[in-house]
Amino acid sequence: MNGFHPYFERIQKLLGNPLFERLQKAHILVVGLGGVGSYAVEALVRSGVGMLTLVDFDLLSASNINRQLHAMPCHIARPKVELMAERCLAINPQLRLIKQCLSYHPHNADTILNAPKETPYAVAIDAIDQTQNKLHLIHNCMQRKLPLISAMGAAGRLNPAAIRSDDLAHTQMDPFAKNIRRQLRRKYGCSFSSPTNVTAIYSTEIRNPNALAPRPSPLVDGQESPHGHQTLGSAVFVTAVFGMHAAAAAIAKLNSL
Repeated sequence: MNGFHPYFERIQKLLGNPLFERLQKAHILVVGLGGVGSYAVEALVRSGVGMLTLVDFDLLSASNINRQLHAMPCHIARPKVELMAERCLAINPQLRLIKQCLSYHPHNADTILNAPKETPYAVAIDAIDQTQNKLHLIHNCMQRKLPLISAMGAAGRLNPAAIRSDDLAHTQMDPFAKNIRRQLRRKYGCSFSSPTNVTAIYSTEIRNPNALAPRPSPLVDGQESPHGHQTLGSAVFVTAVFGMHAAAAAIAKLNSL
């Protein structure tokens, strides 16, 4: 897709040819395809990214429909990675795409993070929820010097105007990001005295601790949920903006490489 492409005429004009060509040649990893990750992927595909690796283990549930881009009632119980891949290729059939129906864990981190030698990752996006796995992913990317965009907590918030993008060392008014730093120091010896090459997407809005909701609805009748009983509620106009910030930060990282 080098040169002019009618799908991406407007973004090409906005970014300029050098950055747009870099985006077309880029391979971006997105781990987690929920309320944040699905919108980040959509924005990257519609901006002309050349190659994506999508990673998610989960099946779509009824409770995902209020905030996840690929979620439709007719898709319940289908793998999210399949649904997002279909959507991406419907937008841009020339997109190069790798699907991994996996949950990120320390034991399979290399499977996910070792990109093909001929198409190394330029940037990674972390949109996973489980804290210990998120810590491992952040540390692993820091060790590999792989630029990372990491989404902090989007749940329990209603104000999209409070969403910010900063180096993980410099977030403010987000207890979750502060806790991530504390645990990275304690568990992995990470230092935050200088910029980390990890961009955090976070909110300065105080999280509503009372916005509890069932998690998630059963995928199909008679099937138990593997996720526990409750979580904080989420709004699409917040999770989507988190995802858009993540995509914008990924393109900004490409511009700085």
